[in-house]
Amino acid sequence: MSLIEKFKKVFGAQEKPAAQPEDKQYTTEERQRRVEDLISQVAGLLVTANRLEAQAKDVQKEIEKYTSIAQDAAKSGNRQDVAGAVELKLQASEKLSALETSIDKYKALAQKLREEIAAEKERISSNEDSKEQLKAEIAGSEIREQLAKEGTQLNEDRELAKLKETAVEKEGQAEAWEDVANLKIGRASAGGDIKTQYAQQQKDAEVEKYMSEAK
Repeated sequence: MSLIEKFKKVFGAQEKPAAQPEDKQYTTEERQRRVEDLISQVAGLLVTANRLEAQAKDVQKEIEKYTSIAQDAAKSGNRQDVAGAVELKLQASEKLSALETSIDKYKALAQKLREEIAAEKERISSNEDSKEQLKAEIAGSEIREQLAKEGTQLNEDRELAKLKETAVEKEGQAEAWEDVANLKIGRASAGGDIKTQYAQQQKDAEVEKYMSEAK
């Protein structure tokens, strides 16, 4: 869009208000390119405004010249020359007024674009801050998740160690009771053997007794 079209769009007489831009999501790169484009537009507007100001200065000089001519003609009593100079002065004054109006509007448009540039830069900065904050929150959540996982594993390891310790303890107790039980059985077996031996000896003695009496 040319500068004149932008100028008419913003300042055109009896124009309908410009439609609001669509609520579109822009990336940071797109916003940065838009800022660069707006800066270029502002530069173009200011170049045009400066050129118009130079023209306005020339026209102001013409006005001063025609004013001087009219004054000199009036002193000489030359009414016709006065009228001619006044007519040229009025034309130059109209031209100067139009130039000043255009200059003001171009500068106002440039200021409007400057404000948009500042707002766009603020949005970029805010978006970058939000990105960094979200990245930090994500990193924090990942750390919390990892710590929670490690804590769960640690609890599981402690529980496993406790179970192993209990198993070893119970196994030791079982082996001890088995030893006690075996010892009791052994003693009982030994006692039984002594009684059996003693009974056999009594039997043998009785047999020998009867055998001797029979002779």
